[in-house]
Amino acid sequence: MVRIVLQEIANSIDFNSLPPEWSSFDLRKFSRNKVLYDYQEEALKNAMKVLWLYFEKFNENKKKLLNEYEAFGANPGVFSIKKSKKLFNVLTEYYELKNGEIPPENRINRMCFWMATGSGKTVLLVKLIETLTLLMRRRCIPEKDILILTHREDLIEQIKNHMDEFSQDNETKIRYWSLKEYDKVKRGGVLPGGSDTVDVFMYRADLFSDEEKENLVDFRNYENGGNWYVLLDEAHKGDKEESKRQFYYHVMSRKGFLFNYSATFTDPIDIYTTVYNFNLEQFITRGYGKNIYLSSESLGVFKDEFPSKEKQKVVLKSLVLQTYLKKVFREIRRHGDYYHKPLMVVFVNTVNPRDDDSFGEPDLLRFFEEVEKISSGREKEQTEKLLQIVKNELVSELDGGRYIFGDERLQINKELLGSITYEDVLEEVFNASGCGQIEVIVSPSNRKEVAFKMKTSDRPFALIKIGDVTKLLRKKFGSYEIVEKWENESYFKVIHEDDSDINIVMGSRAFYEGWDLNRPNVVLFINIGVGENARKFALQAIGRGVRIEPIKGERRRASYLRKPFNLDKRQISSIETLFVFGTRVEVLKEIMNTLKREKLESGETISLNRNPRSEERTLLVPVYRRLGTVKLDELPKFEVDEKSLKLLKEYLSWLEDDRILLMLHSDSFNDLATLQRFKDFLNNEAHFEFSGDLAVQPEFLIPRIVSHISIQPEKLSDFKKLEEEIAHFRKIKVYLDREEIRVFREKLGKVRFSEKDSFKDVEIYHIAEHYYLPLLSARNRVEWIKHIIKTENEYKFVSDLVAYLRKEDNLFRKFDWWMFSKIDEHLDDVYIPYYHKKTNTFRRFKPDFIFWLCKGDKYYIIFVDPKGVSHTDYEYKVDGYKKIFMENNKIREFKQDGFKIKVHLFLYTEDVQKLPEGYRRFWFDDIEQVLKVCLDD
Repeated sequence: MVRIVLQEIANSIDFNSLPPEWSSFDLRKFSRNKVLYDYQEEALKNAMKVLWLYFEKFNENKKKLLNEYEAFGANPGVFSIKKSKKLFNVLTEYYELKNGEIPPENRINRMCFWMATGSGKTVLLVKLIETLTLLMRRRCIPEKDILILTHREDLIEQIKNHMDEFSQDNETKIRYWSLKEYDKVKRGGVLPGGSDTVDVFMYRADLFSDEEKENLVDFRNYENGGNWYVLLDEAHKGDKEESKRQFYYHVMSRKGFLFNYSATFTDPIDIYTTVYNFNLEQFITRGYGKNIYLSSESLGVFKDEFPSKEKQKVVLKSLVLQTYLKKVFREIRRHGDYYHKPLMVVFVNTVNPRDDDSFGEPDLLRFFEEVEKISSGREKEQTEKLLQIVKNELVSELDGGRYIFGDERLQINKELLGSITYEDVLEEVFNASGCGQIEVIVSPSNRKEVAFKMKTSDRPFALIKIGDVTKLLRKKFGSYEIVEKWENESYFKVIHEDDSDINIVMGSRAFYEGWDLNRPNVVLFINIGVGENARKFALQAIGRGVRIEPIKGERRRASYLRKPFNLDKRQISSIETLFVFGTRVEVLKEIMNTLKREKLESGETISLNRNPRSEERTLLVPVYRRLGTVKLDELPKFEVDEKSLKLLKEYLSWLEDDRILLMLHSDSFNDLATLQRFKDFLNNEAHFEFSGDLAVQPEFLIPRIVSHISIQPEKLSDFKKLEEEIAHFRKIKVYLDREEIRVFREKLGKVRFSEKDSFKDVEIYHIAEHYYLPLLSARNRVEWIKHIIKTENEYKFVSDLVAYLRKEDNLFRKFDWWMFSKIDEHLDDVYIPYYHKKTNTFRRFKPDFIFWLCKGDKYYIIFVDPKGVSHTDYEYKVDGYKKIFMENNKIREFKQDGFKIKVHLFLYTEDVQKLPEGYRRFWFDDIEQVLKVCLDD
């Protein structure tokens, strides 16, 4: 199974531990009216962590990065380059061979952003350009040119618009050029930009080749010695040449880095190297889109061999569902300006009639003919009989139905759905008060749209959007009355607006991209096929349909918003659902498998249960508050090389004028107060701790010192009852197929009867005093499950603890009660703040376990970290603990909630004798030592 690996690597790095020159960015602002969402910031942070790992820690050593992948369980074979003769010969011009092959690490300097349609890929892409530019200016990464590649002209224009918006409100100004202008720009053939200007080059990805003709460019003419940062936006789309182009992009970025953005990754190397996963599954489960319901109804009746009655039934079913949703919408709007007017979108494979009638009717017309029969009332008696059958089937299928993603269930208003009449369908879908003929509306200047309305109405109800409607009008709608409209050239352009009358949009694959609206609630795929392109198309189309905006400016489902809604839950569930219908059983399965594959690759979340005993206990955790700006003498000493400090002072003396300093280092000094504080700090050598002999240039040292004097240490505020500070047990990620997950869940539920069980290489413990149940533990790194115990020392600690609890005389029995919990360093918020000298930053130490023990009014919180820690970091962590929880070398006592609270810290090492005397008291090698410290208190 292919799984996401690079995001795991990124998650193992604490962003706050990065040096200031890597982490002191405004990651939120995009423009005056736009900021990044939390998930976009997270994606950007992950990218920066990987860049730091590759460029600074590994010093651009590709082999080391490949080794890191292997350490996280990746198969290096995914990065291998297969020997296609022509392509292999091209690549050997740029890569050295080993044993007749190109080493796999040559494709390792890459990262992918798996971002759902509508999640803001373009905003993130432009923000990354700013980040790369600032990192180059700070000399954190080597200077390279930036190249953006995407597969359509309208996407290039979209990126340009975003860059213009960004440049208007930020110091960094982005200028963009066609790649064909590269030589002219680099040789000074254009006016130079300012010091804050970055030149970015752009081109169509599908026009890259290994030969130059017309619009095609030979990548060799622009490969620039491999010195590119290449940003791909959906650039894996295109024709059969696309797999070759992927290697051309690698060649161009072989000494730089490759960044790939897409909503639909399927290639194993793209999935492996995903640095941030916010694909459709993540987008929906985190509340940013409608839930997806995949209907069991097949639209396979749209073939000549099926009777008209069957076709009419499935079309009527979709129209009844659309009617129900429109009625729900009207009810919602009685309470306020919430949500969107529902829209049905019909995607078909064929739209235009063939000259040869033997090919039969195109799919578009088959669907439209059934719509026209229902609206005309020609078969009203049959339609009304079918209506009752359709309503019963919909109620039976939909109520309580399971969504593709997440654990929510679909809720519908059965009474409302069951009460729908033929007249309701005419009113809500056809915008008419009765049956009648359809007339065609065309605009003489717009040959891509045809609208339809009832003669009994003055409002259009449907729209066909295809490449060219001329042939369709001539051959199939010639018998209809055609009305020319001049005042509105495009219904499609205003379809997103609240007053749009269009209820049905029909079209082919050609129009599924380029539209951005919240309205779709019903999507039909008719004869779209089952191949790879069909899967990608379905995902993209569904991705465009899930967008949601319950309140203006809020793009998450109602349950994720702070503002309460005075609405029926059935109304919310219905309007927040995208109902998907497919043609044949194979198509339905293919769409389902595609969506499930995304779910498998991003993992399924299992939620464990909070221990009922925890409700009976007072479980306290420390909480802290930031002190704000503190006196310079109260700051930790800044660790620096003595030569570097001397060089900095000489540099400042040479500049003389503070105004020049402010101009040259505007990124560091936001105001005069910061400059004065910087100078005051610099003028007192007592603020520094001299170590090392590696000189740091002033341009890098200044931002580090400014960052240091701006830090806000945390101080203990009080203790609070545990709520969501430990939450990882609700977010256990599992990468298994559905059957294995079922068996695993079964074992999790049954373990309480046996105290211990196992599944694969994970042990399942029912420990009565653990905060949640069961506790999961593995001896070594296990790849199919996340957020459990999986290091040797933690595993041994739990095993020893379980063995100790079996003893009749164990010291836990001497306490009135006790509990403990695993702490996850990524997902939980229980920690001890400490100062990390190496990076001159405050970090958060999250020990592996927390224990609560109570005896009378004596209350003990014990942090236990059984991992072996380096003989550098442990001192920083212990010093952080001592600063907060000790005084005069004794454990401080805090009084709160009727308890006398003491907080202890214990760590593990195999050889206590190697530790300095002042730190030995914090180490243990068996749990009884820890308990005796409390009992002897």
